Amino acid sequence: MPEALTDDELRVLVSHCPPKLKAIVTLAADTGMRKSEIQRLTWGDVDFEGRTLIIRKTKNKDYRVIPMTDTVYRLLLTLQSRGNGTEHVIPFVDVGRGLSRASQKAGIKHVHLHMLRHTFATRLRDRGVPLDRIMELMGHKSMEMVLRYAKARPQ
Repeated sequence: MPEALTDDELRVLVSHCPPKLKAIVTLAADTGMRKSEIQRLTWGDVDFEGRTLIIRKTKNKDYRVIPMTDTVYRLLLTLQSRGNGTEHVIPFVDVGRGLSRASQKAGIKHVHLHMLRHTFATRLRDRGVPLDRIMELMGHKSMEMVLRYAKARPQ
């Protein structure tokens, strides 16, 4: 079972990521999006006014709406202003090697993208977000799955 990163580990990891990977890591950790959801995210799915992201094709064939954190909002504004010439928010590349290198440089355990989904859920639980709300944000269908992701950590 992947462990969630602490806020400090996440901060150090992000500081060791090249720009494109930094955007992917930030998006994953602050939204709980799956790799496939990040890959499919288009500018049409981004509602700057409502500060939400619409995930149209989830693993469960549903859609969900995720609120943007201030960090994600600023990141997406920056990415939009730079323009990447595609409809996709982040033209996605394989992040495995880059994450491995960044986690080595950061001096933390091996990190893979899915671990950031656990990090998202656990950080929400750390902040007292109700489990049913975490379940909704993650797109889970059972409380059992939420508890697998949103681990209780000592304060």
